[in-house]
Amino acid sequence: MKRVLTFLILSIFFSNCKQQEQSIANYYEPVFDQTGKQIVQVDIPEPDALDSTVLIRSNLRDTRYFFSDTIVITDEFYFDYAELMVPVELINAKPPTYDTFLVARDYLYSHKFADTYFPVIPDSMRLLLGDSLSANMKYTGDIDSHSPTDTSTYQTDSVFYENYYSYYEIVGDDRRDLFKADSILQAQTELAPWKIHDSIPYFSNMETIFVDSTLRLLLDTVYVEVFDSSKIIPQMSFDVMCDEYIDTLSRTDIILWEHEVVFWIFYPEDVDVFVEMVRVPGGLFKIGSNFYDFDERPATNLRMSGFLLGKYEVTNEVFCYFLNDMECDSLGLVDGVKVIDLEHPLTRITRNRFTGECFPDKGWEDYPVVNVSWHGAQMFCTMGGGRLPSEAEWEYAARGAKYARKYSVNWDKSDFEYDYLYAGGNYMEQLGWFVENSRGTIWKGGMLKPNELGLYDMSGNVWEWCYDKYRSDFYARNGDSTDPMCLTSDKVGARVNRGGSWSSDATFCRATNRNYLNEYEMNPYLGFRIMKPLK
Repeated sequence: MKRVLTFLILSIFFSNCKQQEQSIANYYEPVFDQTGKQIVQVDIPEPDALDSTVLIRSNLRDTRYFFSDTIVITDEFYFDYAELMVPVELINAKPPTYDTFLVARDYLYSHKFADTYFPVIPDSMRLLLGDSLSANMKYTGDIDSHSPTDTSTYQTDSVFYENYYSYYEIVGDDRRDLFKADSILQAQTELAPWKIHDSIPYFSNMETIFVDSTLRLLLDTVYVEVFDSSKIIPQMSFDVMCDEYIDTLSRTDIILWEHEVVFWIFYPEDVDVFVEMVRVPGGLFKIGSNFYDFDERPATNLRMSGFLLGKYEVTNEVFCYFLNDMECDSLGLVDGVKVIDLEHPLTRITRNRFTGECFPDKGWEDYPVVNVSWHGAQMFCTMGGGRLPSEAEWEYAARGAKYARKYSVNWDKSDFEYDYLYAGGNYMEQLGWFVENSRGTIWKGGMLKPNELGLYDMSGNVWEWCYDKYRSDFYARNGDSTDPMCLTSDKVGARVNRGGSWSSDATFCRATNRNYLNEYEMNPYLGFRIMKPLK
């Protein structure tokens, strides 16, 4: 009984405490349950289905020779020209000549004449005389028989000549007494010396002629082209018009000729060099992380094209072939550029001071080459027909490309996160050499577990040079792009390297971790692998 009472008292006490902590109700929205990690199903390639063996150096190689020469060319040039032997006027078209005429268009009648013969009847007289007056005022002639010209022409003309009426202005005025108006008007024009449409000798600046105080004649100016036989262009042959001459000009030119000839030369003492590569198919990809370093943020969606990537990091043996082809000197210089530090004790490559040949130390042939500068790594890739992988290409391949293991993070499964922290898994000791399992040294490539594509040591063993220059905000600047590559840096000479090394903590071996080094720097923790685009 005491135990029951004690339990009840404690229950009341704790319930009161909880109510005090939650005096205000907590409202929340349900979140996506990630405890089960709903893994997105992807196709898994068959073993060795993505492997490719690529020839990057052949014993049949091209050698380029440049030839130059000076060529002197002397030649004579002939120029034909002609001199005109007749006056230009004889062969050019002459402007036409015109005669000017005046043509009678119409007559105008003076106001005095019109008012005398056709007086305006006052309104008072109209009322008194009535219909008898209307009979006298009515015009009985044919108004269209006077002239074919439009009546608007006469009405307009009379405006320009004060105190004159046109025929239609008179006969169209129903206020006047127009008895026998047509006969009277025609009788006046029949006495004039010119009929309508008659030609009249040209009077300079004369548009009208006053026949008398009653009539005024309107005129039109007409231009008639005059045929002039002297202006006909004569037909003459070229021999008659011109004398032909031929001039000779001697010219000497010097041509500098340069040409490149490519010879394919067989080197029987050399061997063909093959590199095992993996075919990385293109696809969608999320680069970076929202949970770690600032320069990895934000996680950004990209689209990647397919390419080939070295299955292993480039080894000492393979790199020696190219040092010999590039004729590397004792200081590790090729054409004045530092490509490798041959003096470092962890550089397992020796140069014969007599022959100048480089060779790997015995037992270190298949170990990754280190102490290589960015320029040395890129020079190797260029001579092998490829280049260093871009930062996006490197991380895309490290993740496993389209075969990466990932899980949904929202209800509609439109977004995802990668399940693996490292290249190929979540347990670094199974995937690559790092500070906890390397025992303080570099290891031969391909001894641990590969990732989904079959790439070895993408996490650990040695850092790997990338082509890109380093920029901390590169992901934020290049969201939703295709095959991005950073060519400008916020740190002078900084080039990206990825993947961690045998001396790194596991956190630096993450697939998203970013690092950089000056492109001329070298160290025993840094190597590279070759990339070639798919053709």
